[in-house]
Amino acid sequence: MRVDYLIKRRELRGRAAYMPSKSHVQRIMLCNLFSDSPMDLRLGGECEDIGLTARACKSVTEGVPVICGGNATLFRLLLPMLCQAKGAGEFLLSKRLAERIHADLSDFASAFGIEIRSESLGDTVVIKAFRRSREQRIFLRSTRSSQFLSGALMALPLGGKGGSITVEGETVSKGYVDLTVKTMKDFGVNVERTGNEYFVPAGKYDRKSSVYCENDWSLAAVWLTAAALRGNVTVSGRLEDLQPDKAIVGLLEDMGARVLKGNREVNVSSGDIRAFSADVTDVPDLALLLALLAAHAEGESRIYGMERLRLKESDRVKGACALLKSLGAEYCYEGGVLTVKGIRGEDKCHFMSFGDHRVAMACAVASARHEVYLSDADCVGKSCLDFYERFRELGGEYDVVYMGQQDQTHIIR
Repeated sequence: MRVDYLIKRRELRGRAAYMPSKSHVQRIMLCNLFSDSPMDLRLGGECEDIGLTARACKSVTEGVPVICGGNATLFRLLLPMLCQAKGAGEFLLSKRLAERIHADLSDFASAFGIEIRSESLGDTVVIKAFRRSREQRIFLRSTRSSQFLSGALMALPLGGKGGSITVEGETVSKGYVDLTVKTMKDFGVNVERTGNEYFVPAGKYDRKSSVYCENDWSLAAVWLTAAALRGNVTVSGRLEDLQPDKAIVGLLEDMGARVLKGNREVNVSSGDIRAFSADVTDVPDLALLLALLAAHAEGESRIYGMERLRLKESDRVKGACALLKSLGAEYCYEGGVLTVKGIRGEDKCHFMSFGDHRVAMACAVASARHEVYLSDADCVGKSCLDFYERFRELGGEYDVVYMGQQDQTHIIR
């Protein structure tokens, strides 16, 4: 079912409701799962990925196959943990996720001592994994994603062995590895790092009665971007949080938005947006928002590190270019660099989400400056089921204008 929204041109104002970071929540849930006495978690916030992880924890307990769907974080973290703790695991992946992780999975499995068998069943790929012998010292590459590195770190304490990991080459999204290490420490496992080497002791995860979960900076970045374009929004969050997407605060400040930083909150209001340069290698979820901002900035902006975005829920390079084309912006993509000349913009824009939650959210908040027709708008549930309710609470307005089959064309009148 496809749902299209007509979103009115409105500025967003107010305080955005707290939403726990799904990246942090999933790490907490998996450390808790393998602790000596798992607690009953009450973390708040709902999204499809957290729901899949909750069901995965139940599946592990019951000894049945784990349904990952399109949740890459869940699969990459749980695969090594389950093999290390139980010796084997079976996972059901969406066809798109299997395509995304294919090359990295083969390399990781070889390095971590896991035998992989896969079978395609229509739109589902069944992955069966079996633990094999390996050296205590592991060599990994994390040049396309850091999640297998995080999964390996979380797995090593299990099974009573521990071990070390040497990272070869540059690690992308390093902040999420830091978040992994902190979460492990919260559950009683202290990882030592020296340069590109990680040392993980044997042991177990301790039960925790409570644990701090960071606000979701990826979602907060959406609201702050809307405010920078036109509006005034406050979000909860600590600037010492480890999620890389908190970088949106400094980026918005540098490009001319008005930014007020408090102890546990950040306020952004609109200003004269200037051209900027940014590298999204460590913050890929900001790429679509930065493309939107670049289209409204005075001058020529450049966004580097875009190429790895082709292997997300959709080809987000294609999504960014489609967004800019709909806005009427001048842009050029070459060699992983997106160059954008700022524009005054079309009054009305028609966007496609490509079934990708990050694309849909960026397109939705373009309504700060434009009337927006957004096709396949409801895919936002992957990271925030009540995204449009939160949008309305901040002053956004929209109408459902089409519900029907994905492959049908709807004529806008």
